[in-house]
Amino acid sequence: MRRALPAAVFIVAANLARAQTLPPDRPTIAYTIEFAFERFEAGFSEKGQRRISVSGELIRDQALSGDDRTVYIADRKAGTLTEFDPADPQRLIRVGPLGEMVMPMAEGYRPLLARQGAPRLLGPDRVVGTACTRLAWQGQGADRQEWCVSAQGIVLRAERKAGLTGTRLVATRLDLAAPDPALFSPPPGFGPAPASPQK
Repeated sequence: MRRALPAAVFIVAANLARAQTLPPDRPTIAYTIEFAFERFEAGFSEKGQRRISVSGELIRDQALSGDDRTVYIADRKAGTLTEFDPADPQRLIRVGPLGEMVMPMAEGYRPLLARQGAPRLLGPDRVVGTACTRLAWQGQGADRQEWCVSAQGIVLRAERKAGLTGTRLVATRLDLAAPDPALFSPPPGFGPAPASPQK
């Protein structure tokens, strides 16, 4: 006669299955995130703060520290990247192809999945008071990446180290309210440079 398994066994199995579930590989909601970044190589390091707003296929990226405050607006659907300096007295914008530009705090980990394959799950963590799942990839040699991704697919921390080279991005603020749609357009009065007269 076959004995029935205790209910506790099924509860544990269900919890293990949930624990092994990957978070979404790209953001599923609109949000704004501020993060600190650090990049270092042998004898060189760079630090700063940035703010990224995401709404569907639109991304706005701007530095919060340093002299360069250029705003980048990416439209993934149109495949375009718009740039402008809010302090530019000429109020010029530049529009070009988006190309292979990747913004880790906005793209999710989908691009990394395509290059490195499925990650190893390291368990739960919290960044800026928000729960996230730690994911790790081991590349060639000492190339290792670890990301922490929320249940909404938002990257809250991304770290990579390969020998003496590395990058680290960590969220310092997260706002889950939908960004103002005006953020994804240049300010009034900004426009492309006038075309040069043809000879």
